[in-house]
Amino acid sequence: MSVAKRHLPSIRTLDEWTSKERLATYGIAVPQQHLVHTVDEAVAAADRMGYPVVVKRVTDIHKSDGGGVRVGLCTAADVADAIREMSLGASSTSESVAWVEPRFSVQQCLPRGTEMLLAVRRDAQFGLCLLIGRGGTEAEAFHDTAYRLWPLTEEDVVNQIRSLRTCRPWLEPWRGKAPELDMAALWTLLKSLRSMFEANAGLVEVELNPVIFWGEGKGLGIADARISEYTNDLVSGYPVDGVTPHRQDARNHRAGLTAGATTEHPALVSEKASTPSTSALIQTFFHPKHIAIIGATEERAKLGGRLTRYVTAHKFPGEIAYVNPKHRGQPGWYASLSEVPGPVDVALVAVPSHQVERVLTECRQCQVPTAIVYASGFAETGDEGRQRQERLLAATQGEVRWVGPNSMGIVSQTDDTYLAFGMTLEMEETPKGNVAVVSQSGALSSCLIGRFWESGIGFSRWITTGNEADLTLSDFLDALVDDDATSVIGLFIETIREIYGFAAAARRAMAVGKPIVALKAGRTELARKAIESHTGSLAGEDALYDDFFRRLGIVRAADFAQFSDALRILSRYKEMSGRRIGVVSTSGGANSLVADEVERLGLELPAFTERTVRRLGELIDDFGAAHNPVDVTVQLTVHPETFGPVVQTIVDDPNVDALLVVLTTNSDPPAAVMADALVAQMRVLEKPVVIVRMGPESIAPKALSVYRANGVPVFTTPEQGVRCLASLAAYAEARRRGVQG
Repeated sequence: MSVAKRHLPSIRTLDEWTSKERLATYGIAVPQQHLVHTVDEAVAAADRMGYPVVVKRVTDIHKSDGGGVRVGLCTAADVADAIREMSLGASSTSESVAWVEPRFSVQQCLPRGTEMLLAVRRDAQFGLCLLIGRGGTEAEAFHDTAYRLWPLTEEDVVNQIRSLRTCRPWLEPWRGKAPELDMAALWTLLKSLRSMFEANAGLVEVELNPVIFWGEGKGLGIADARISEYTNDLVSGYPVDGVTPHRQDARNHRAGLTAGATTEHPALVSEKASTPSTSALIQTFFHPKHIAIIGATEERAKLGGRLTRYVTAHKFPGEIAYVNPKHRGQPGWYASLSEVPGPVDVALVAVPSHQVERVLTECRQCQVPTAIVYASGFAETGDEGRQRQERLLAATQGEVRWVGPNSMGIVSQTDDTYLAFGMTLEMEETPKGNVAVVSQSGALSSCLIGRFWESGIGFSRWITTGNEADLTLSDFLDALVDDDATSVIGLFIETIREIYGFAAAARRAMAVGKPIVALKAGRTELARKAIESHTGSLAGEDALYDDFFRRLGIVRAADFAQFSDALRILSRYKEMSGRRIGVVSTSGGANSLVADEVERLGLELPAFTERTVRRLGELIDDFGAAHNPVDVTVQLTVHPETFGPVVQTIVDDPNVDALLVVLTTNSDPPAAVMADALVAQMRVLEKPVVIVRMGPESIAPKALSVYRANGVPVFTTPEQGVRCLASLAAYAEARRRGVQG
């Protein structure tokens, strides 16, 4: 069924007065308020309450923009004038229906203080989440906010606030002033809001803006509030309970809408990822004994021709059946799948989109357990394509587990099984390794694979999941946790369709010590629209993914380069005892770049011990600098024999957790001699070593071939090297911390 025909739940937003009354029923203190309709009622309410007061037009959602609020009213005349002015402006500025008589709220005027935006939301994917940021009119001006997922500790909330760019005085003394927030009062409020969501499964969001603080130990006040909730009973016009109805495309709310919906986020809910049978079945893609290429052809330019060529060129060790009625009678070629003798493990469905349903039906009838569908033209094209994709699921009836559609395929390098058609497979040298990549974009991951192979870094598995109509990224992640050939997993993610399964698999990966590096697209609204047109997925709130990954110990890469670099370093190292970096370089200028990046990423350049300084002084004499970062200058090319002892001395320093080596323009033959020595030394060193070489490749081909032959990644800029160590430190810290909960 297409999304357009699904029942989309509607969301209604309560006005401020009703929202505050609702908060009060849950024991959350709100300023005294009275609902009024006339000038006389307003003045009487203000007289009873005491001045100063605030008058607000209840029927407005954005009161400040529409002139629907007056603050600091100190007399009855002020109140009367405010009611008259806002009554005149109601029809043009109110968001409510024009014929509704304006209603007003007369409220206690809160003292000025520090204003915070605070919102608790039930997210369809992640459960309950907390947004904190600068509040009041500054919320839109600064856009300084931070998300966290529930459950939360007091320390989590403190760290959330510390992550804000502009709110340092909230928690720390500043220019002789005490901290501005009352954390005890904030924590009490958050616990009450959590209880409110637990008691009301239809609650979508509570937004408080601003919450006003008057200093440590002085409490807080809620100046404005807005509650949103699900409803299936929209009424025409303006309802009597103060609810402003509006329809919302709730595709991102399609989970967790009914009673009992969880408030916990999936990183902390115990639930199985894939069933054991699914995980075991996925191994069939990695180790097939008999495959059938349906749509095989000898025409190299066609999809079936490329699959045929790559499977054979990379020496698939099992049996291959070529299925194409035009080639009937040729040895190994068959007119249909039903003619293929013996059981087929994987069907490669290389036919046009309009034939895929028929072929998958034939796979089911022939009891083929798994298939890969390469054709595009399904959910990524819109509602009609989504309907065609759902018919594919109906055709297999769950008896065939398949990848795609719109998949580039699967490569299992350790088994010489290349069931993909990416142009990267034109490469002749495809080294094997321990890195597995699961990608929702075939073309992007193909670039990564090619670059890795080119640098001598190999892969165990390369999986492109396409539209994920059946098997998903989460299914493959779960299978890779148990894959002996894989020790680090890279994920290119547009959206996570099975969030609980993904979280369960990530928890298992952390438990067995397999790092996960994620490159998640969709940080901006423009990117999210591109994703929807690309694979038919619906991207979630990006800031929530940040916290989700952090809690699961997943290293999130900011861009493609960092994704690649993090996988390289984590394919070699898993442990780093701290964030203290020792640096040796042939350039003082390079050391300056290192120092800048170290500070930006929160790493450290520790001082060496006296013993280290003395030893370095003996080794580099008067031509270099014996402090961290060490500059051995270009004299290294004259005295290359000193480099090994320098490296050893720095690594032996107890203040150093890892070593960064930055070489500028060294050339063969001394560069090759140094590479041999450094590679041999790295085999026995107990701390991570990252190598950067900034010079042109053409003057040191022998040196670079030494690194490649030994699977040692070589980076080209100091910043790259530092970022790699930051990724390693982040994973090592996550391992020590464990999955948060």
